[in-house]
Order: sequence, then C-alpha cells, then structure tokens
Amino acid sequence: MLLFDNSYFSNLLNPKDGLLVLPTDKALLDSPTMAKFVNLYAQDQAKFFADYTAAHQKLSELGAF
Repeated sequence: MLLFDNSYFSNLLNPKDGLLVLPTDKALLDSPTMAKFVNLYAQDQAKFFADYTAAHQKLSELGAF
C-alpha cells in the first residue's frame, strides 16, 4: 500500500532491516541544518505536510509542475 506520510524521515533515523538507504539520503544527517529538518519531520507529520504544501504550491506557481 502506498502512503504519503513522513515515514521517509523516520526511516532515515531508524532504518529497517533490508531497507535501502542511499548515501545521498544519509548525507541529510551529516548536515546540521538538514538533520534538524529530518528530526522535525520524523516527529511531526503535520509540520511536514504544512511545509510540503507550501513548497509544492510555490513550485507550481513558478511553473515547475
């Protein structure tokens, strides 16, 4: 079943056995700025949804989608 949620961020912090985590994904945790967002979004799905909505809208208005 496909879901849109914050599990990507939770899985970065606590990878499950057999789950592929790319070096580019792990790099998010190496940056203090980005690690802050990984932790925030892993703990607060509503904040992830709010920030995603704002970013998606801005990109749409700029013609990216």
